[in-house]
Amino acid sequence: MAYAVEADLDATFGKSLVDLVTIDPVTLARNEAAIGQALDDASALIDGYLSVRYPLPLALMPGGISVVRALACNIALCALASTADRMSDLIQKRRDEAEKFLRDVAAAKANVPVYDPTAQPEPLSPNEVLTNFSDRTFSSATLGGF
Repeated sequence: MAYAVEADLDATFGKSLVDLVTIDPVTLARNEAAIGQALDDASALIDGYLSVRYPLPLALMPGGISVVRALACNIALCALASTADRMSDLIQKRRDEAEKFLRDVAAAKANVPVYDPTAQPEPLSPNEVLTNFSDRTFSSATLGGF
């Protein structure tokens, strides 16, 4: 499962930077196949680190989705830049930081927000009342002119 798509790369880094590292010099077209492969490879790398602590596929919380998407984008951009000979120190630094974070997660020094499949709901207090009823059946809105 890919954690990011091409639109995420464009949103994170800007279309012009993604174009710079993915334009085919012969056809002058964006190499969408290379982008897809880089994102798939990044997701596989992320799974490799996270599978040490979390069951796959990940049940990501909203914050976890953002974290993992950013990691995938940073790793994928680095792969694309290195094949296009467009590597910069900043791109390499972002990938290095992403892999450091993944190593920290695998070593339980950091966390990715995921839902805990083993979590039990909190027990009800003895004074708590639960009701199960739908909205009012008869109201001035539903009765109309009666």
